[in-house]
Amino acid sequence: MNARRLWSRILFVAGMIAMLVGALDPLEGSLLILVGSGMVALGTVVGRSGRRQIAFRVGLFIIISIGVGPMWVDEWLGSFYRPPTGWTILDVTYPLAWSVSIWGPGSPRWVQWVGILSGLWYLAILVTVLMNPTGFAGPDSLEVAIFIAAVGLLTIGGCIYRLMKRTTLRWFLPVVVALGFATVTVLYFPFFRRTESVTFRIAAPAARQVYVAGSFNHWNSQQYPLSKQPQGHWQTTISLPLGRHEYAFLVDSEWVHDVNNPNKVQLQPPLQIFNSVINVESQDSLSFKR
Repeated sequence: MNARRLWSRILFVAGMIAMLVGALDPLEGSLLILVGSGMVALGTVVGRSGRRQIAFRVGLFIIISIGVGPMWVDEWLGSFYRPPTGWTILDVTYPLAWSVSIWGPGSPRWVQWVGILSGLWYLAILVTVLMNPTGFAGPDSLEVAIFIAAVGLLTIGGCIYRLMKRTTLRWFLPVVVALGFATVTVLYFPFFRRTESVTFRIAAPAARQVYVAGSFNHWNSQQYPLSKQPQGHWQTTISLPLGRHEYAFLVDSEWVHDVNNPNKVQLQPPLQIFNSVINVESQDSLSFKR
């Protein structure tokens, strides 16, 4: 194997691995997918893999760049500059191009097998969001999860189609079904539990309406109403993702912090305006430590 073919193979394999690892988090891993796609494209050019294969890989790299670029511009410069609304449509191009990269022409069988696992992982993301609707506070969480699941189905279908052309059905289909059952099963293990039930309670005997809002739901003041209890207490129980959250109560259109929670942050010193702080931990524990 000459040096050119060796470097071509190294770039191609390393790029594919980067794209598969980046797919574990389709949003935060997009930069790793972009780098991996560039390495794969460079590997095909270095190895002189044929005009069509070079055009295919370079084209996919360009499409992924078009999708990833605006997304990170919005992430880094969003507070200073808002891209045109049409740019958000381009965000969907990179997951689709990633999927085609995994099962498209020239992809090794090992990449397609791992691609099936990635597709199942994307389906698991949707199941997790559906099982924990309050654990994902973003307003578009469900829509994003549905799109990611669709990309997962496309990836699984593409990989299966490619593998079936080289593999006997006798053992191929049972393996795919077993992988599917394994993915669904692990969702029910406590290790994957990402939310805990938290009860919010406030004494407001004269109040007519009470809500709780916080960083866990982008301060949506109408999403979580509290129910009035005897002795003038109001309370509700919701599922929150693990981690630190700020919150406050909206009592008859007036924001108040939780007087029973000693952990709070001052918003506008020297004004006495506070948010309460909780740290949601696993194993049904709730701590007020910051």
